[in-house]
Amino acid sequence: MQSKGQSSVQSNHYLAEQFKKNTGKSYEICISNIMIVFSSMVSAKQKNMLKENLSGIETVKIHELPEAFLQRTNIDSMEIDFCMTDIPDVCRLAQEKGIPSLLYLHDGNKEESMSQIPYAITDFDGIDYAYLCNIAKRFYHIP
Repeated sequence: MQSKGQSSVQSNHYLAEQFKKNTGKSYEICISNIMIVFSSMVSAKQKNMLKENLSGIETVKIHELPEAFLQRTNIDSMEIDFCMTDIPDVCRLAQEKGIPSLLYLHDGNKEESMSQIPYAITDFDGIDYAYLCNIAKRFYHIP
């Protein structure tokens, strides 16, 4: 049985291929639900900076969830297009479920294993919707 994330990967990849085949143009990805899961190591100021960078896009819903939420909830049941976190295990879990993700590095997590985490940042400055879309396009192998 496929998870929602896996079917999303396949449908986005299929749509991208069909769109390119029919039009000769690359397919633009759409991110409408961003899951943010940060530990207490990320300050309110940093979270607000990120939200400010992503504000102004009416179609984007930001779901800010406490770290403990994922221990009680199955990520497969959530409609999520992108995951931002400072918890490497959450980042890996999202990717396993077919959800592109971005890891925020800070002093509290820099010593943890970063295996299987292709995208990480050390600052929210310049992180906007277009940047997240580019990560998602690479995740789905869309040019």
